[in-house]
Amino acid sequence: MLNNSWFKKQKPFLGFSGFGGGGQGIVLGGASGPTIEASGGIISEYTDPGGDVYRAHVFVGDGSFVVTDVVGDGEIQYLLVGGGGAGGSDTDSYSSPQTTGGGGGGGGGFRTNIPGHPLSASNPITVTTSPYPVDIGQGGRFGGQPMTEATVGFRGSKTIINHPTTPIQADGGGGGGAKSSYGGVPGATGGGGSAGSGGGTGSGNTPPYSPVQGYDGGAGAPTDGGGGGGGGGAYTIGGSAPTGRNGGEGVVMAVEDGTTPVYYGAGGGGGNGPTSRSSSGGGLGAGYSTDPARTNYGRGGGGTIPTSGPAQTRQNLGLTYGTGRDGMSGFGGGGGGSGQYATGGQGGTGCAIIRYQIPETSGTAKATGGMISYYNGKVIHTFRGTGSFTTNAGFNETVEYFIVGGGGAGGFDGGGGGGAGEVLTGTTPINTPQPAPNNVMDVTVGAGGRGFGLTETWAGYGERSGGFGWLSSFGAPAGTLEAGGGNFGGGSQCRGGPTGTSPGNAGAVVNRTTGCGGGSSSGSPTPLSPSPTGMPYGGEADSYGGGGGGGAGGNGQPCDDAPTPAAGGGIGVQCPTTFRNPMSSVGYPGPNGENWWFAAGGAGGSKGTSNPGPNPTGNHVLQYGRRGGGPTAGNSPTLPSENAQGSDGISQNDNCYWGGAGNSQGYKNCLNVPTYYPVGQNITWKGMGGQAAANSGSGGGGGVGFAYNGFGPTGPNPTKRGVSGGGGPGGPGIVMIAYPE
Repeated sequence: MLNNSWFKKQKPFLGFSGFGGGGQGIVLGGASGPTIEASGGIISEYTDPGGDVYRAHVFVGDGSFVVTDVVGDGEIQYLLVGGGGAGGSDTDSYSSPQTTGGGGGGGGGFRTNIPGHPLSASNPITVTTSPYPVDIGQGGRFGGQPMTEATVGFRGSKTIINHPTTPIQADGGGGGGAKSSYGGVPGATGGGGSAGSGGGTGSGNTPPYSPVQGYDGGAGAPTDGGGGGGGGGAYTIGGSAPTGRNGGEGVVMAVEDGTTPVYYGAGGGGGNGPTSRSSSGGGLGAGYSTDPARTNYGRGGGGTIPTSGPAQTRQNLGLTYGTGRDGMSGFGGGGGGSGQYATGGQGGTGCAIIRYQIPETSGTAKATGGMISYYNGKVIHTFRGTGSFTTNAGFNETVEYFIVGGGGAGGFDGGGGGGAGEVLTGTTPINTPQPAPNNVMDVTVGAGGRGFGLTETWAGYGERSGGFGWLSSFGAPAGTLEAGGGNFGGGSQCRGGPTGTSPGNAGAVVNRTTGCGGGSSSGSPTPLSPSPTGMPYGGEADSYGGGGGGGAGGNGQPCDDAPTPAAGGGIGVQCPTTFRNPMSSVGYPGPNGENWWFAAGGAGGSKGTSNPGPNPTGNHVLQYGRRGGGPTAGNSPTLPSENAQGSDGISQNDNCYWGGAGNSQGYKNCLNVPTYYPVGQNITWKGMGGQAAANSGSGGGGGVGFAYNGFGPTGPNPTKRGVSGGGGPGGPGIVMIAYPE
């Protein structure tokens, strides 16, 4: 259902002669400027169906809403979405098929004060000339730890507008339950329950708000075999197994461009064991309503697997069908729950939208589609999700484009960094003298590759494994322009992409991955070849760490032993100057201190020795991971707890760095890790490669080598520690199109 009741005319603009200072008043149609002048986020100006004109600032990464001038009361409207929770994982050894299923992760919490919507709060917010920092919630990480059978998904983190007197936050979604004993994690939306007795649902609207920020997860089946429940959504509860395991629906609003409905905070679908059933994420999935693939985001794992035959064949099929899909990054989607011997999907990052009324747009567009802004005599259309670029009749311009494919995921267990998506820039003529259908051009924004989990030894094998980034495209009349997805970083028994020819190396290609090469994994010291388009390749590994993923501006770095074995990713590129509006924060910071960076390589993970002992010393043993996006980036930070009470969870700085590329992890990031019991509930989650930022097209970070006996001086069970070597997901791509006003 489309909740379009918020399209109603708000209070009119009034004259300002009564405000002092001799104001001349602002009237619609004849004004010289907006009521607020501000910068930050991706800027979008539009007229809504009710006739009101707005400027929106859409934040998909950390930034600041910087107000430089206010005329009138300075009132703003907001929409916040927290990070989605991860789906539950089942890492049971695949010696024989079992009928288990992880719960879906809850969608990110939803908060708004936009009038007319049933979930809108009545809390007017005003601003003055000041900066207002914006923190974007990160997706919860999937479970999958050494020496365990199942792990709940982890909770997403908060999205916050840091207003000094009226701070607003949307909390992260809860993680999905695992197997029969571990229930869904509470959060803004609840994680779905696992299959079997003892796996309760996660509660939504935690902490409580009115109106609610999300709903409970669905119940898992009472016995093994019925599957896990769907994660709660921002608009409805998650579906219950065995028949309705879809994730709860997200809230649908059209505030980014005024007309396109967008789904925010959809829950992930519940997973199932080796049966033919699978589930959908979030009813229709998080993301733009114009994306035909949105039902795949957050889909739960499940599929028919043979009961006999070679163990590797069954394992490969279990991974192919059983791996939960990641929630949609930038929209707070919950990750899908897993089937047997696979991991749940990671939660998607959230977003924040701040908008205010203006008397008129800053220019006149000759086309529709995406978020429209105006800079230096150009009209800029920015697509952060799949849609259409539709020209007006009589359009005859040479347009400039910037297209970035989705980034590849990082590898696990001292894994290589993920390669960045391909970058295309240039111009193309468009002449559409007639109206539809010739004036409608499809735009596809490629998703980032899915991170590799603990059990996924042959993770590149089969279309559901998903380590590759996905292509972005623009259907121009002269020919479709395609930027291929980045290749994945290598992991144990799995070279980085481009792929080999057998499951033991990398597996089958299911997408045109002409982006940058992924770094090779520790123990696979073979440098990779350039991709078919000549994009930079991934770095060489050695026995103590993975190579960095290739960036669009340079090759990934090799593992070099000093000052740390972890290798830096290749540097990214800045978008052309046409798109570098200083009022907009599109893209991410880079090594020159400026914004507008994209398509950087993920850093390679550090491995060291497999049993460093209680007081590790010496070379190749105790090292930090690297920050992503360049060879000179520093050590990566130690990750905080995600599910512990009072924890703020993962931040963007924990996940990624230059160009939004994923950080890697090393043993020194994982000191004093608590024991893994209770499974996934309150441990410090360390060792996973960082998730690349939304719409960066950058590669994910490589995970640490597994930490086993004696790693950390305390704890009741020192032989089993809660450390994962999973790789970080790649970042979705972006498409930008510009032409003269």
